Amino acid sequence: MHIRAIQLPSDSFLWNANYNAYPIELLKKMNLPRLDLSKITILYGSNGSGKSTLLNLISDKMECSRTIPFPKDKTFVNGLGEICKTQECIDAMKIIEDCNDFGEIIKPSKKLFLSSEEVFKMINQKKEFNQSVVEENENLKEKMFSYRDEKVKFNTSMDFNEYKDRVAARINAGKFLKQRTQNTIPQFSNGETALEFYNEEIEPNGIYLLDEPENCLAPKFQKELMEIILTSARHFNCQFIIATHSPFILSIEGAKIYNLDSQPVMTEEWFNLENVKEYYRLFEEFKALFIK
Repeated sequence: MHIRAIQLPSDSFLWNANYNAYPIELLKKMNLPRLDLSKITILYGSNGSGKSTLLNLISDKMECSRTIPFPKDKTFVNGLGEICKTQECIDAMKIIEDCNDFGEIIKPSKKLFLSSEEVFKMINQKKEFNQSVVEENENLKEKMFSYRDEKVKFNTSMDFNEYKDRVAARINAGKFLKQRTQNTIPQFSNGETALEFYNEEIEPNGIYLLDEPENCLAPKFQKELMEIILTSARHFNCQFIIATHSPFILSIEGAKIYNLDSQPVMTEEWFNLENVKEYYRLFEEFKALFIK
């Protein structure tokens, strides 16, 4: 394990800070002085409970790599126009790193924050790249057909290069296109692409902060991500801190779950969480339909 605990801002800091400033109010409600971690630690809570905010604070304190920055100096519209105290909260936190038998700090090979927003961004980038490749290939086809009819004038060395292209297109159109067309990136459904992304990014000996990864994934792929996380933690010395609603990810064996809906925040078994109970009640209500 890379990190044993995260010391959150103290009561004295929180109560001396502006109560209305983000994220002071959320941290006060949590009443959580310290986050003791395991190989897989999960932050669970309803919308507005602060799980994503807490994960972002931890990410910035740990200096994780990320593609979308967490705003630290934004003015929030809360009726008073208070300036957020994000950076002050980050400064007031402390990371307690794990050590080996020789007292040496165990450094992770990679520290990465991944939100569903970042995964959607990657999916869209693939789509945009593939669309641009298709358009360029179509333009190349049009150019090839025009080469058959138009004549070239030799005024510059560029004209000579174009002449060679024209000759190549007329001699063997198939070979001309094959040598010049680009290939698109293999792309499947959003869920398959997202799962492939997680699989590629999660490397041995790393620490990963995942913010609601289930947003991109159907239940089948959530179960596959669950297996990736569990295998990486057990066999490849990875550590995870995850903010999630997913019953699949919540049910990962050995995960330590903090219930941010309880006040003060407490650790909880996954099957006692209200969100999971809602699923249970739904399926229990329609149990007879599944038995048929």
